[in-house]
Amino acid sequence: DDEAVAWIAGAQPIAVTVVSDQPASYGPLLSQDPGIQATFVSPKNYSPGREQVLIFDRVLPASPAKVPALFVAPPAEPPIQTRSGLVSGPTLAETSPDLISGVDLRSMTFDFPRRYAAKDLTAVATGDDGTPLIYVHEEPDQRFVLFTFSVTDSKLMFAPGFPALMGNALDWLAHPAPGGTRKPGPATLTGAVQSIVGPDGKPVPVSHIDGVSLAKLNRVGFYTATSGGATSVIAVNAGDPEISDLQRTRLPQATRADASSSSRARPWWLYAAIGALLLLAAEWFTWQRRLTV
Repeated sequence: DDEAVAWIAGAQPIAVTVVSDQPASYGPLLSQDPGIQATFVSPKNYSPGREQVLIFDRVLPASPAKVPALFVAPPAEPPIQTRSGLVSGPTLAETSPDLISGVDLRSMTFDFPRRYAAKDLTAVATGDDGTPLIYVHEEPDQRFVLFTFSVTDSKLMFAPGFPALMGNALDWLAHPAPGGTRKPGPATLTGAVQSIVGPDGKPVPVSHIDGVSLAKLNRVGFYTATSGGATSVIAVNAGDPEISDLQRTRLPQATRADASSSSRARPWWLYAAIGALLLLAAEWFTWQRRLTV
């Protein structure tokens, strides 16, 4: 328990591929962010690669994306495909991500928002008239965000709140489990975490209840959580006094007794210090009585 681990998620850039006929609309925003490694391709030249997040601008892939995706004003027909089929049925995660945290929606103008079938989509942001602006979909093997508005239909790239909105969306897509450090024991993770691998490389059982994922992270070290093609690293440290108790040991009883007896033996300097204090006290006493000068 004299070791600690930490994971800085922002130190590793998110590999993002933008599939668009007008990549210049995203270049100034994504290329200047040190936390993003952006690649731009046209729809006809796109082929799956090693990206962590995909951005489809007004187009849809031929098959469901294998990694988390951001759909920007996609065509309504054909409908977006999910792993379980077309957009229908309830989503697994009942808790919605807070994609508009720190975002001033009043600084942005959303022109010509599209309408989509919302049976399998969760609206996380709406306009003043109630029109959905942002949808999310999450299940263990698929997760995506849908913007009902197009970036090129308005001056969103110049709005102060739009970079924060894009940052929140990409961060949620790329990191299915919240970062930071945890203590060993039961853990509650938001979202539909599909699997968790422990520090020893063995899978950790995951249960899904009421839109959250439950797992026991009992070992100290790094855990890898996976959901919808995205992965997050969770650091677990023995920061609890009950866990990092120095009196607990796995040594055999005989070895434990020897260590206990050796720890009870007091060092020689302790007796020397006590003697020096006694001599100092005696000299002070005799000086007070004028017995010594």
